[in-house]
Amino acid sequence: MAMQDIAVARDAIVARFTTIWNAQGGTVPEIFYQGKKKDPPKDGTPYVKLTVKHITGAQATLRDKQNGGRFRAIGQVWVDIYGPPDDGLTANDAYAKTAQSAFEGNATAP
Repeated sequence: MAMQDIAVARDAIVARFTTIWNAQGGTVPEIFYQGKKKDPPKDGTPYVKLTVKHITGAQATLRDKQNGGRFRAIGQVWVDIYGPPDDGLTANDAYAKTAQSAFEGNATAP
């Protein structure tokens, strides 16, 4: 079933990312979500910021909505990875690969 609401789609994307992110081994950096008032650590502790934005939408079929027409909403997911300065990029590269694996080649809706 297709997602009928932008908020439902956003929640599904956030849930998928959170599940994959928290399943990685070792110390897992904290996720900071858009719209949640919380200051990131200032001591160099690694963390990620997850942002999901609705960009645009359009009709995907010739039928209208009442007759089974489909609409497509397009958005973007940003995962900003922050690590300690002077610590190299190896850990951040591994975190980026984990974030990428949450979405690349996977669908959140049929």
